[in-house]
Amino acid sequence: MEAGALREQASFPSVRNNLPHYLTSFVGRRTEVSRLKSVLGRSRMVTLTGPGGAGKSRLAAELALACLNRWPQGIWWVELAPVSDPRQVASTAVAALEIPGRGPAEDRLIAWLADGRALLVLDNCEHLAAACADLCTALLGGCPQATILATSREPMGVAGEARWPLSSLPAGEAIELFEERARLALPDFKVDASNREPIAEICEHLDRLPLAIELAAARINMMTERDILSQLSQRFRLLTGGSRSDPERLQSMNAAIDWSYRLLTEDEAILFRRLSVFRGGFTFESAEAVCSDGVTKTVLDLVTSLVQKSMVVAERTNESGGRFGLLESQIAYGEDRLREAGELELIRQRHYAYFRDCFATRTPFNRARPKADPPTGVAEAQWIARESGNLMASLAWVRNSPDDSAVSLAADLAGSWYGDTTPIRRLLEELLARPSKKGPPRVQGLFFASILATNQGDYEAAAGLADNCLVLARDLGDNEMMARALNAASQALQGRGELAAAATRCEEAIHLLKNSSNHGLVGHARNAMAELAYQRGDCVTARGILVECLSAARARGDVRRTANDLGKLAWAQRCCNEPEAAAASWKESLSTFGLLKEQIGILFGLDGLSCVAEGRGDDRRARRLAAAAARMSDGMSFQYDPWYLGEIEASRRRCQSRLGPRKSEDAWAQGWSMRLDQAIDYALSEREPETVIEASPLSRRESEVAKLVAAGMSNRRIGERLYLSERTVEGHVERIRNKLGVRSRTGVATWAVEHGFMVDLTAELGVASKRWATR
Repeated sequence: MEAGALREQASFPSVRNNLPHYLTSFVGRRTEVSRLKSVLGRSRMVTLTGPGGAGKSRLAAELALACLNRWPQGIWWVELAPVSDPRQVASTAVAALEIPGRGPAEDRLIAWLADGRALLVLDNCEHLAAACADLCTALLGGCPQATILATSREPMGVAGEARWPLSSLPAGEAIELFEERARLALPDFKVDASNREPIAEICEHLDRLPLAIELAAARINMMTERDILSQLSQRFRLLTGGSRSDPERLQSMNAAIDWSYRLLTEDEAILFRRLSVFRGGFTFESAEAVCSDGVTKTVLDLVTSLVQKSMVVAERTNESGGRFGLLESQIAYGEDRLREAGELELIRQRHYAYFRDCFATRTPFNRARPKADPPTGVAEAQWIARESGNLMASLAWVRNSPDDSAVSLAADLAGSWYGDTTPIRRLLEELLARPSKKGPPRVQGLFFASILATNQGDYEAAAGLADNCLVLARDLGDNEMMARALNAASQALQGRGELAAAATRCEEAIHLLKNSSNHGLVGHARNAMAELAYQRGDCVTARGILVECLSAARARGDVRRTANDLGKLAWAQRCCNEPEAAAASWKESLSTFGLLKEQIGILFGLDGLSCVAEGRGDDRRARRLAAAAARMSDGMSFQYDPWYLGEIEASRRRCQSRLGPRKSEDAWAQGWSMRLDQAIDYALSEREPETVIEASPLSRRESEVAKLVAAGMSNRRIGERLYLSERTVEGHVERIRNKLGVRSRTGVATWAVEHGFMVDLTAELGVASKRWATR
């Protein structure tokens, strides 16, 4: 419970209430409580909505307790979960308020609430939504000073209703909740560097829902964090065993979802379970194509209803028509129901067919247009990145197909893949190891398997795959695939440091393409030759080739190739001692790759601009960008070839040496903590980001307070400067000391100075001195 709520309760001991008393601490949702207090001040009807297990009831109780002073006639909790008859809603409320007398329950309730300021909390309204809406309408009309707070998995639909959808917990609060509940099972349990990562993964897989996190944390006395994480594939067996004092629907995650599922109409239930085949979300269009057969209402109406009932999550995107998804636990539950209905394989087949056909029109390596290598636009690349989960799910379904369907889709996916390459490489090599026809799909598969192996630094495997690809392409008489295979072989040789042999392969590829109209492939081969040129020290030749490649790519409108050529040109410009030109090229390349969501391009841009910053002497910026790139590289299982690695590591060593251990480590931690979008924004701007402060263990407000403590200001003066009460500042200082593990304000000040948390008060102090002298 928040300190403010405790003070308010102590100040108004006479306010009557029947709020539930919880035996566990309230964790998180601090922002929601603060904002909802304002909403309750403006609206007389507020409904907290959200899926089962989101913590609606607990938040309602804490919110009511935090506002105890506002309703002198009392705060009254009405539990509706056990009520099955809609006609009993009003009488249940009368019983909760212990209203004496006889007559219709609704009339007695209105009469009792008519003349005073009271808050009525209606908990778990979803199965009685119509009856609750009627009662709320009557009360709001007949009791002008009464306020109603409701919890439900769908809105009430009452005029003037303020709806507050309850989302998942923020990542930090989810981990904090796990720790608090784990301590109930294992008192010495704590989250530290050794277990934070698996706990964070557990919370993410559980959609950061409080009920699911509490049920998982309760297992910590029997299982390690890694064991819990590995068992989440059987989540409904794991997520059981809630408190016996809780309602039955909250004693397991399965029961929480089942309660909502049983309230759906037949069409809603059909669509909900069919939607479980999607991974990473869906649109109205994809849901219509895959799931609409046999339902009587439109998919638009059904999805809208499922969103209102908290069985589908609506995502805020710029995508036309919107994007939607199911939580992971809902997906698992829906798949079980789809299997029971005998439709699982049918709906998965439709899902595969839809995404196969959609992908065929967007992949840059479409065999329906084998001579084109069409320019990749931003829209196509963003669609592929957005639907990567569905594309991988489609591939998983078709992987056991006896024909070449799986190899064909896997090869095309590998050519467009922007994330961690390990899963797609493993699957592609598994498919290639099976006996199959020696046709174009296999050639394409061998080529991309070689590229993926090179990206992971497995140059021996890459060379073997490229050689096999070349032999098969030669048998098919396909010059363009032979050129691709030669380029792949060149990259593998480059990784092994055999630059002369790599150049020979590049020259062979260019010779094969001398009469080709596939300008994109020709540009790729020349780009590879230029890369080898600057790695061998011929920077001027490399720059000349890349300027020509870039001009041709721009003329074709090939966004992806333009970004790639810019990235390579930047390295050539750096080798030619043209750092500002290199910076401009890397920034344009990074900006485009950011739009395309192409992670290898983003990685090269971040590391390239880190090298630029180091060359300018801006070592903190260089370290931050290098750390952001290193974190990204780890997540992708990507490895630079030796030449790039040597250049990047030499740059990192230079700035690390100049900064010294402490400052270097701090800058690295700040960069490592950046999200990808923050790292890109930082790299493209010239200013220092606010995220640098957020990378510390302190919150933004605590960082401000720590700066002022280091400046020697008293709590009163800090409060005046930040518009806080002195007591609030005391609380901030206490939390800062606890987080930093120091005992005094001096310790806080020392830490702040060491970590660069300083504020310049000289101008302010100068004005004060002048005023004192005048007096």
